[in-house]
Amino acid sequence: MSGQTHQRRKAAERWNERYGASECVFGRDASSFLRREIGGLGSSGEALDLAMGEGRNALFLAERGFRVTGVDASSTAVQRARGLASERGLTLHAVVADVTCWPFRQHRWSLVVNVRFLSRELLRRTADLLHPGGVFLMENLSVDHPGIADFGPTDPEKLLRPNEALGLLSGLRIVYYEDRVFDEDGRRAALVRLIARKPEEARVGACRREQGVETSPVLGRR
Repeated sequence: MSGQTHQRRKAAERWNERYGASECVFGRDASSFLRREIGGLGSSGEALDLAMGEGRNALFLAERGFRVTGVDASSTAVQRARGLASERGLTLHAVVADVTCWPFRQHRWSLVVNVRFLSRELLRRTADLLHPGGVFLMENLSVDHPGIADFGPTDPEKLLRPNEALGLLSGLRIVYYEDRVFDEDGRRAALVRLIARKPEEARVGACRREQGVETSPVLGRR
């Protein structure tokens, strides 16, 4: 077993212990950011929830008509998400896997959600997950967080630096960005929140290539 594989397995075990110790570790309600912005994210299509935990965001999206796939390394969390989906009469494709190495289908998703899980490599690949016109919503803790709260990671590598996310999302257009301290439900958190969209012209270029039409390097993409 490689060192990286061992680390991933140990991390999954730690999360299994945490999710097993109490029900709904992060609550039953979806992210307030996701709830606030849902009106501009569409109402159907394929949605992907990265590191979904117990499914609070995935189930929220399923209730609103999305066909949702949720992926998490914790088998305990995924089992709970499946149970909650069954209780609510919702369809959820819930997968036990490490999102950093799971073979996602590319150019498939109309919406990708990433809440409170930071993988810089995964952020770099986000544009490849979305189909043209698809939307990415992210909420992650920033490096300011340890100074104002007593929960969450303190390792700087697990926190976003100022404007860092903007440089990781190549191929996407940032349509909303906020980096500040939020006070919600009596808890303060330093968060980076953003919404990005994959340009529609990517679809035009793909169609032209399928038809054998060359795309000008000035007017479009090869």
